[in-house]
Amino acid sequence: AAYCLHFHHLGDVEHLVNSGEASHASYFIGNAVERGINKGITVHGTHRALVQHNVVLNQRGPGVYIEDGNELFNIIEENVVICSELSAAGQIGGIHRNSLCRIKNVSNRYQTKDSDYDEVSGLYFLAPANHAIGNRVSGYDNGMYVNVNTSGHAGLGQAEGKICPTAMPFGRTIGNVFHNNAG
Repeated sequence: AAYCLHFHHLGDVEHLVNSGEASHASYFIGNAVERGINKGITVHGTHRALVQHNVVLNQRGPGVYIEDGNELFNIIEENVVICSELSAAGQIGGIHRNSLCRIKNVSNRYQTKDSDYDEVSGLYFLAPANHAIGNRVSGYDNGMYVNVNTSGHAGLGQAEGKICPTAMPFGRTIGNVFHNNAG
């Protein structure tokens, strides 16, 4: 599977509940993902979902991934994302680039090379208007990487060319702990 847990084009889940079109909110709470390939938990074309109290261990690719750049107001809260082998984008002193938590995947879009290999991150967002609260990330190139300038500069997928992530407000980033990351 490309993604272990995946919110796929659910739209505004809060609106769907309030309008009666859905009976409950959308959330991933208390799951464990270990040694997955590609993305651990993905939020894709979905707004106001909750990703909380999950553990992602030794994921090949980003632990939590916000995919196209049009995702808004999702809450990524109190998750633990760990790569047990320190990741490094190049040689850092005696530490060489690892391969445990990065992936070169030819079936991926060329635009995701950053998220999967070059800048692999515990939390990787192509949309800045999401909230990261109380997460713990260790062992990646970046603890959290909000990429609005390279692969996601005008959106990907259904959002491509329709959004401007650099003009979006930045979500709340509160109480996260990022340690032993290379970037």
